[in-house]
Amino acid sequence: MYRRPSPGAPVPPPSVPAANASPNPQLAASILQAVASHAQANNPNPTQATKSLTGSVHIITNPATFKGFLQTHRAAVAFFTSATCPPCRMIEPIFERLSEEKGVREGFSGAGFAKVDINVGMGRNLASEWNIRATPTFIFYLDGKKVRTK
Repeated sequence: MYRRPSPGAPVPPPSVPAANASPNPQLAASILQAVASHAQANNPNPTQATKSLTGSVHIITNPATFKGFLQTHRAAVAFFTSATCPPCRMIEPIFERLSEEKGVREGFSGAGFAKVDINVGMGRNLASEWNIRATPTFIFYLDGKKVRTK
């Protein structure tokens, strides 16, 4: 039963969400993406540690970013990976080199290259959306439509 606090009694602290309350992963992913975009726009001379943010491989962490990536590149390839996948770690340097050689850059309209770690952000949702069953998986797109999976 509820009782009114007596005058002069200490006021209880405001309620805090429980530690096991589920966070909103879409909100968190969009905030992280906005921060990364803002950092890129405000730092024309990135240091060595942040060059990967402005490199030729797009790091995708949520479905909205992936959809935008597909809309802005006529030809695209997505590399679905996982940090715990040894074959993925072996092929990643080759994928990055290909993105530098064949990717979009100043004066050259190449393909868009994206890397999706299925264990980061909403990567698992994105992987299930595209029926990814194992890593590494490469999906090739033309005009936003899946052409081939390897």
